[in-house]
Amino acid sequence: MTAASKILVAKAAGTVAFKVGMKRVPAFDRDVEMILRETPDAKQRIEVLTAWTRAWDAANLATVEAVTPFSGCYIPPGYLESAMAMGEWIEKQQNII
Repeated sequence: MTAASKILVAKAAGTVAFKVGMKRVPAFDRDVEMILRETPDAKQRIEVLTAWTRAWDAANLATVEAVTPFSGCYIPPGYLESAMAMGEWIEKQQNII
């Protein structure tokens, strides 16, 4: 297996690992273990581990729905629409009084 194909397999394995609920530990992944056994070069091993971890992280970050740019706080889906509707209702009530 070439170095490039090892990286591709590691990336795919990292993505799958997140989706099936594995922890962020590439050493627990049997696919990575097999690649590392046939990779004597330490630099290539590090590249494989890095590729797996980055793919796991990317899959994890893809699940984040919304983050406010000013505070980094999570906003549940539909919250902003509800808050805007509430603000409009309050404005109307103030105009009535």
